[in-house]
Amino acid sequence: MRTSLNINIPEPCHEDWSKMTLQQKGRHCTSCEKTVFDFTTKTDEQIVKTFLDEGKVCGRFKSTQLNRELVLTRKEKNNYLSYVASTLFAFLSFGTQDVEAQGKPRIVKVDSLQYQMVNGKIGTSILNTKPISGTVFNSEKFPIPNVEIFINNSANSTTSDSSGNFTIKVELGSVLIIKASSYETAEITINDFGKRQIYLKTNSIVISNKQVQTETKNINEKLIKGNIIAKSDGLPLPGVTIVNLRTKVETYSDFDGNFSLKAKTGDSLKYKFYGMLNVESIIDNESIYNIELSENPCERDAYIVAGTATYSSDYIYKRKCKQLKKQARRTEKQEKIKNGELERTQIGKLLYNMTNIFRRKE
Repeated sequence: MRTSLNINIPEPCHEDWSKMTLQQKGRHCTSCEKTVFDFTTKTDEQIVKTFLDEGKVCGRFKSTQLNRELVLTRKEKNNYLSYVASTLFAFLSFGTQDVEAQGKPRIVKVDSLQYQMVNGKIGTSILNTKPISGTVFNSEKFPIPNVEIFINNSANSTTSDSSGNFTIKVELGSVLIIKASSYETAEITINDFGKRQIYLKTNSIVISNKQVQTETKNINEKLIKGNIIAKSDGLPLPGVTIVNLRTKVETYSDFDGNFSLKAKTGDSLKYKFYGMLNVESIIDNESIYNIELSENPCERDAYIVAGTATYSSDYIYKRKCKQLKKQARRTEKQEKIKNGELERTQIGKLLYNMTNIFRRKE
C-alpha cells in the first residue's frame, strides 16, 4: 500500500539545536520538554514510518526533505492483523502538515493526522494506541517502587517495579496519573510514545501557611546505670546485652557486670545472656538498677564453664525446661485470646463462664 506525507513550515522554531541534550533518537528540548528527532540522515520511508509509529513528534529536517511528497510503500504478510491495519489506513490521509523549524536543517512540529469520515464516524487508526515505558524517581533521583500509574477516566493501570520502571498502554492525548504515598500526584498528557522519566515531589505538611518539618527529639531522657549478676552464685555477668525496646539502642555489660544506657520514664529495657532467662525492667524515677538473671534450663548446653567437672541429673533440667516452655505457650495463647486473635474452645468457654461468676467485676 502506498502511504505519503507532505511537510511544510508555516512558522519556524527558534530553539538552538546545539544547546539541546543529546539522546538516542535525537536531542531533548528543555523549552517544550520533548524529544526532537534527527531526520537529516533518514530516508523518506523512515520519516513516514516514524510519524506512523510515534504520532506527534518534533523533528530536525534538511530543506530538501520539505515541501514535497514523502512516500512509504508497505509490504506486509497476509494475515488478519495486517489486513485490518491496511483496511484502516485506507480511510486515513496525510494532509499537509504544519511544522515549526529553524534555519537549515530545521526543527519541525507535526500536527496529528487528518481523518476521513467512514459511515458518518471518524476512522480510528490502531497506531494511536501503543505501550509506553518509563521510570519514576524522587527529587534525589532515586527510583520509587510500587507507584500507581493509570489513565484518567480508564480502568487501565499498572504499578512500578522495584527499580521504578513501568509499562502501560496509552492513547495519544490521554492523561497519565502517577500517585505514590508521601509524594505529590503528577499528571502527564501523552503527546508521543517516547520513554518517560518522571520525578515526583515529596509531600510537605503545611500548618497556618508555615512548612513544618517533623523532628524526633529525645525528651526527658536520662542516663540509666546498673549492675547485672547471676542469681545462682551472685557473681557479675559480663557481656550481657541490654536493649532499650523503644529506641532499639543496645549496649553490653562490662567485666564487672556494670552498664549504662539512655532511657526515659516508661521505657522497657531487655537483658539477654546465653544460658540465662531474658528479663525486662520498666524505667521509673530511679536511675540505678540491679538485675539478677536466672539460669535457663533449656539452654544449659549453650555455654561451657571452665574448671572441675560436676554432674547433675538431666531429668531435673528437662523437667524445668518443659515447664518453662509450657508456661510460655500458655501465656502466648492467653494473649491471643485477649486480643481476639484466637477463639476459646468449648471447654474453655464453659470454664471461663463458671469462674467468671466469682471474678470481681472491674
